[in-house]
Amino acid sequence: MLQLNAILASLPEGDKAALKPHLKATHLQQKTVLFETGDMITAVYFPTSAVVSLVSTLTTGEMTEAAMVGRDGAVGIASALDGKVAMCRAIVQLGGDAMVCDPSAFRSAAMQSEKLISKIMRHEQTLFAQAQQSTACMANHEVDARLCRWLLRARDLAGADQLPFTQEFLSLIHI
Repeated sequence: MLQLNAILASLPEGDKAALKPHLKATHLQQKTVLFETGDMITAVYFPTSAVVSLVSTLTTGEMTEAAMVGRDGAVGIASALDGKVAMCRAIVQLGGDAMVCDPSAFRSAAMQSEKLISKIMRHEQTLFAQAQQSTACMANHEVDARLCRWLLRARDLAGADQLPFTQEFLSLIHI
């Protein structure tokens, strides 16, 4: 399963060996909230077939997606950089499999590896770039263009043409 997540697959063998005893396979159900804004991060998730949205929730209950993570990345990975508190809500958009790791074990492995720290930093930069792109799209594109972009990204992350999303579910995240 390590080869199914881009971050885990790209690690040198020594880093994989250090993490392997701490990684557990799990299945993430659609609509599961992995953490809320302000929660302590209690797990690092490496999706292998699941897709997770990182969303900002307004006091009105409306949600806006900042970034989407799938087999290309990880959720809660900033905990290795001492970011123990979630900055946004993480909700499973597409149920599927993931590898999960305890944040303290992941942090210990990261502190032993410059390569892993570098990958974490690049991943966080990518999420920031996604958030910037989402902001620009929300401000400058019509809803149909934003929906197309979102569906294409979800399709890429899922690696499947069939996406089990309902209109109601999509309406909740203000893409």
